[in-house]
Amino acid sequence: MRNWIRSCMIAFSMYSKLPVPQFEWKEENMRYAMIFFPWIGIVTGGLELLWFAIALRLGISSGFYAAVATVLPILVTGGIHADGYIDTIDARSSHQGKERRLEILKDPHTGAFAIIWAVVYFLLYDGAYQMVGSYKSCLMIAVCYVTSRAFSGLAAVSFPAAKKTGTLAVFSHAADHKLVRTVLIFYVIVAGIIELLLQWQCGLVLILCGGLFFAYYYRMAKKEFGGITGDLEGWFLQCFELLMLLVVVLMELVLK
Repeated sequence: MRNWIRSCMIAFSMYSKLPVPQFEWKEENMRYAMIFFPWIGIVTGGLELLWFAIALRLGISSGFYAAVATVLPILVTGGIHADGYIDTIDARSSHQGKERRLEILKDPHTGAFAIIWAVVYFLLYDGAYQMVGSYKSCLMIAVCYVTSRAFSGLAAVSFPAAKKTGTLAVFSHAADHKLVRTVLIFYVIVAGIIELLLQWQCGLVLILCGGLFFAYYYRMAKKEFGGITGDLEGWFLQCFELLMLLVVVLMELVLK
């Protein structure tokens, strides 16, 4: 039980800015860390639901509601995944070979394409949140914060790694792969069932788009980088969440 608690705290200390006790990154303490990665999505989704309820109750404008909703995931995570998204955009925009792309991922400097696509990303995110019109849609979006991390964790213990060193390699090496993979698949299935129960047409599209994007992620990472890295995981998570958000708000319009 002690190792499970320590794994949970390590997951939260690594992938969020939430104040939790700190533990040494020993293999036995990290064995189940990826199992708790989606729990950060539960916190993020819960805060989004709470903010939606507050905004509705107080009659807050859609513009201010969307701005805060866009910032909330960054406040929870500290921007760790957004950093990976930006680094990956830099690397992919270089159109260089695999080795050079991996070098660019480690480069602390930010290129023009990364800045441009970061602005595009957050404009789309903000605009989509301005279109959220119901608790049901907000709940479906909240579930997607869990799904994105479950898929990301699955990639970490299933996809080939581009490097044998780095944070992702440390977490992947320490993980109990069979147990972690089983639990994360369970999260994905439960999240899919919840989405189908909330609105089956939208849920079906979310499941289809999520599965296809996960497959694309595997193909892209292997082809362009030789495998996944921590930065690529951040890119995947950010893009997955934006995709799911856009699907929910567009399906809300279609099904009105």
